[in-house]
Amino acid sequence: MVKEDGSKEEQHLLLNSLTQAQENESIASFDEVILLTEGVSILDKKTQEERSIEDIKAGSTITVFLVPEPITTRSLPPQIPGNSIVNILINE
Repeated sequence: MVKEDGSKEEQHLLLNSLTQAQENESIASFDEVILLTEGVSILDKKTQEERSIEDIKAGSTITVFLVPEPITTRSLPPQIPGNSIVNILINE
């Protein structure tokens, strides 16, 4: 779930949690994580239309598709850079 509204200036999203969508994936789950979204495709889940980071509001649920072995920082909260994010779908 998105913790803060998306901002074009910030180019990142703060999530309360990031969990695996598929059991067989090896990505870790995080209680809190920052997605660095510069250059990342953000789409409406139903229409597949391009959306803006500003369309993502606190409390929204999003689906994040990552590359097979995503890079994450060891910072708190951890950060996932845009080159590890395939795309983001806004679930409305």
